[in-house]
Order: sequence, then C-alpha cells, then structure tokens
Amino acid sequence: MRKRKTNPQIIERERLDGLREQLREWLEGNEIPGTPAYTHGPKRDPLIVDIADLILGSGVRPGQALAASWDQFDLEAEPATFTVTATVVRLKGKGLFRQEWTKTAAGRRIVALPAFALDMLKRLREDPAHGRMCAVKALREVNGKVVEVEDKTPLVFPGRGAVLRDPHNFNRTWRDARGAAYKDVTQYTFRRTVATLIAEGADSKTAAKQLGQSREAITERHYIASAEFAPDSSAVLQKGLGRAS
Repeated sequence: MRKRKTNPQIIERERLDGLREQLREWLEGNEIPGTPAYTHGPKRDPLIVDIADLILGSGVRPGQALAASWDQFDLEAEPATFTVTATVVRLKGKGLFRQEWTKTAAGRRIVALPAFALDMLKRLREDPAHGRMCAVKALREVNGKVVEVEDKTPLVFPGRGAVLRDPHNFNRTWRDARGAAYKDVTQYTFRRTVATLIAEGADSKTAAKQLGQSREAITERHYIASAEFAPDSSAVLQKGLGRAS
C-alpha cells in the first residue's frame, strides 16, 4: 500500500500573534488557560520564548537550538547567519552531550536569520549573563573516532547552573507556557511553518535546504502543509467538457 502524504500542522500568523501575547502573560507570572499563576519558586524562564524564536527564525531542530553557541553566529553579517554544526543528545547512563556534528551531511549548513531573531540574539549578547562559558560534555570526532571530552562552551541558551539545557525540561516548560489554548503547538510546528512559508515563497528544494534535509521528498511529505497546485488545464477541460453555447 502506498503511504498517504501527511498533512503537517503549521501555525498561521494571526494565531502566532495570539501565542506571543499569551507568552508575555506567562512570563509576567499571570495565569493562562491551563496553567496557574506563578506563586513561588524560580521565576519563569524568559529564554523559553527566545529558544522558540530561534527555531521559528531558522527552522532548526530543537536540539540544535539548545546546543547553539555564540561562535556559531555572525550577527554583523548582512544578513546575520547561524552556522548549524551541533545538537544535544542523551547517552544512556551518561547524561547530556553536545554532539559536534549534525544528523546528516545536509544538516551542516548556514542559514540567514530574519530581523526578529537577530534582535533577540543581540539583546541576549548585550546581557553579561549570556556571555559566560558553560561546562559541557561534548562528543567530538577525532581521527575518525568519537571521543567524549569535557569542554567550556559559550552557550546561547544555557540551563540553570551554566550547563546544557535538558530538552525534556525545556519541553515540559514549553507545555506550561503554551497552556491549553495552544496545546497543539510544538517546536516542530514552528519547523513545519518555516518549511511551508519557504516552499510557498520559493520551492520545496529551498525549504529542504533550510531544514537541513538531504531529500526533498521528506520535506514535502512531513513538513510542507501547502497542497501541490496542479498545472492550469482549465481551458482543456472547458473545450472537452464544457456546455455547448
């Protein structure tokens, strides 16, 4: 049996604006649908929103955003760029590692950043708390072998204690931040939205390159929500099937 093409879910601009407004309420500690107000404990983490903006502004996978270091960005370029080279992985019994290569060869790429992502990164760069080195366990390829090393890396979105941010913790906090009204919106919703917008503005090949996928068909099947527009055959159908005048 042939596989059916999935119908990837994206988020439209109007709904995205509503989500961003709700995220501001969440950051203020206010109650949102499905999530009670902040009453005690650590303040809500504003980096949750910034991580989502990087994914929305680049189309990278969540793990690639969490692994991002400042040396991967050129914020002075025109346009500003993000060189995707690493991701966060979990090794059983060993914890989190910053893997210094991408899932596929196509995944290693340079993507241009829109103004909203650039503004966010410049704001963080000017904050002294986001320029320090973080203790990171890294996986690195040396002479064709994978080695584990202890390293210091200037992470853009560090977890508490200046370490790698745990994707599980990030996803749990994101579920609180999106609440009940946007419970269907994941970071992969943003990734699909990026692919769909680029495919509509250019083509699916460009969208695949943005997402770092080696096969265009995968992007079309799983990430692009737009239906394919058939060539205009209306004149042929009119001539062959139209009512005689």
